[in-house]
Amino acid sequence: MGTVIHSFYKLGNIIDRDVVVIGQGPVGLLFNAVLRNLGARRIMAIDPLPYRLEVGRQMGATHAICSASQAPVAAVAEITGGAMAGLAVEAVGVAETLGLVPDLCHRNAEVICFGVPDKDHIEGLMTVRMLDLLRQELRLIFSIGPNPDRDYRPALDWIVQGRIDVAPIVSHVLPFAEIQQAFAMAFDDPEPHQALKVVLKFP
Repeated sequence: MGTVIHSFYKLGNIIDRDVVVIGQGPVGLLFNAVLRNLGARRIMAIDPLPYRLEVGRQMGATHAICSASQAPVAAVAEITGGAMAGLAVEAVGVAETLGLVPDLCHRNAEVICFGVPDKDHIEGLMTVRMLDLLRQELRLIFSIGPNPDRDYRPALDWIVQGRIDVAPIVSHVLPFAEIQQAFAMAFDDPEPHQALKVVLKFP
């Protein structure tokens, strides 16, 4: 969670802002929780998988938008009364989700680019809608962090204080002897297992 908190040191005030979080994997889910703690007004989670969106609500999302069955831009427009989001978190790292950003945000919005492109498949390169980003005057903020001396302490404190419950993110706990299965569930084929964060238990 320290990597997520690292992003917020680069932003202004979060209180009463409308936010979209694109991607509800473990990182996107933690963004929901931190945004809730910092006072965001609406936290609109976008993901194609219903089981992730269900956990997204547990982690603080006020609205869940299933991109497999809903048009995300239309949904955000309806939720915000046409105002759109003032902050977008891109937590996937593919061209399709980054391409949604200009349409999800209002002019002068901020965008946290947190999703990491799959270098093995696309060499870290992707097409972006540069003209639309420019016309919207969006502020792109790239973040991967963290700063260990600064960012881990609030993460630990919030968990210990009960301000953030990370339990919903842990979908499976496996013995260390099943490490290969754990990696397969988490990275190769998570959907059939409804896998999110897979924890290994040492003897």
